[in-house]
Amino acid sequence: ASVSISWVRDFDHDLVPGDCSYIQPNSSCSASLSVQNVGNYADSLVVELDTAPQFVSDIVIPESPIQLNQYETITFNAIEFMINEDATAYQQDSISFILKLNGGQVLQRYSIDVIVGPNVAWTFLDGQSEVDSQDVVSFAVQLRNDGNLEDGLIVQLQSSHSTVMGFTPPNGAIIEGDSERPRTFELGDLPREANFTLRGTAELPSDQTVNGTLVLDIVVRSIFDPETEFIFTIEEEFLGKQWKEEQEAERYSLSELVKDIGLIIKGWWLIVVCIGISGLILNKAVRDRIQRNEQDELLRQFNEKPEETQDDWMDKFSKPSEQQPQLVESPTMSRDAFEKAFQSQSTPSSPALEPLPEPIRDAATTVLDHHDMSAQRATMDKIASDIINNGVSMPHQENENLEPSTAITERTIRHANPELSSTPRPPENVPLPTDVDEEDEFDL
Repeated sequence: ASVSISWVRDFDHDLVPGDCSYIQPNSSCSASLSVQNVGNYADSLVVELDTAPQFVSDIVIPESPIQLNQYETITFNAIEFMINEDATAYQQDSISFILKLNGGQVLQRYSIDVIVGPNVAWTFLDGQSEVDSQDVVSFAVQLRNDGNLEDGLIVQLQSSHSTVMGFTPPNGAIIEGDSERPRTFELGDLPREANFTLRGTAELPSDQTVNGTLVLDIVVRSIFDPETEFIFTIEEEFLGKQWKEEQEAERYSLSELVKDIGLIIKGWWLIVVCIGISGLILNKAVRDRIQRNEQDELLRQFNEKPEETQDDWMDKFSKPSEQQPQLVESPTMSRDAFEKAFQSQSTPSSPALEPLPEPIRDAATTVLDHHDMSAQRATMDKIASDIINNGVSMPHQENENLEPSTAITERTIRHANPELSSTPRPPENVPLPTDVDEEDEFDL
């Protein structure tokens, strides 16, 4: 007798408690499963990824099936993932995976809630400070939001000595009281990767007995993490009262300035006098030169002859002339002698031809007309012969490339110019040629 035993596939499984809330960027989180094979034979499980949010990456799940003997219990890392570096704070979603029999049915679908944690990070990029002539320190510090959220700042100015100091608050700053130079203020809505500049002033201590160093601490805290401080330090040296009085005594006084000016004038007065005398001499020379030029111009105008005008030129003809004109006698020649001399030097002209008689001209016209008619008949016979032998000629194929001409349908009325019209000649009567049997009778 044979006995058939069915394979019962069953597992007890449970998600090990884990927290993936407020995970920092570039940080990982994982979830584990506790599994027991409660079937009647050894079996295996597989884990498959179901869904994942966009701000996670590098998801790792078991690639090979999980083997368990009968009643064996194991705990394994079911899924592991990492938060993206550029993930924004407080993003939340869930990542899910499926636990199923190897080649069989789905046992359970697990889901893990994920929240991106805030990363507060402020970086001081640059800081500059200078001391003016009034012993006032002016500073400017630039910082940048390198965190993963739109942050706000609580800014505070601290000093190692009691002195007058304060910030120049930017627009939108929240200030307690009505001070124009507050030592602390709050500013919000600073986006990611935004640069921000802090400006302020502080007076160097003037009542200290010894020399020292003024230390200014600019403390920056995030409104989301007030416990974390970002500090930038500025140090400026100052003098005590005794050394400050000695320094002021060494300064240049007004009386010393007047004394030095007197010494300069005493040492350079001869040069100043020479320059003044030279200026007077040059001024006198220039004025004399101008006066001589004016005298020369007046003398030139006095000796210059007046320019003749048209009236002066016409007056010459109205004055009587004492000189009588001389008549020049030309050579004389008789008429006959002039004709003979001209004929001897010129070529004799040829006599004019007489016109042909009218009958001869008519006969010549008849012969020419006859030859024209014969040539036209020969051309027409050739065209008719070509049509009979070769057919009608077709238009050349290149004619298709020609642009069609535009027909002018308007009527043009021409009017004869009466000034150009000549008197019509009466038509002449030309006799018709007589019929002759021999075609070559009038051949010339």
